Amino acid sequence: MTLEVDGKIANYHRERGATRAMLGLSHSDAPEQFPLTLRDATVLFAASRAAHGLFGNPLAEHYATKRLWESQEYERHVNDWQRRRYFI
Repeated sequence: MTLEVDGKIANYHRERGATRAMLGLSHSDAPEQFPLTLRDATVLFAASRAAHGLFGNPLAEHYATKRLWESQEYERHVNDWQRRRYFI
């Protein structure tokens, strides 16, 4: 289902002039491994030509800044797994 929806969205944007790279469909700058953390994903997003091309520099930079802040906030707190593992 997701692939079908993603395909329809890509087709919609392609019909309106979006390139494969703008849609993130180019594998030339794709990471070798899927990012495991929000911070890693944000770093890749911030460096992505596709993200900047599709959303524009101001929006891409704003989004990356907010996600880095969110990641930092998450890392500042002890989660339930850490509590159970180390304190109980």
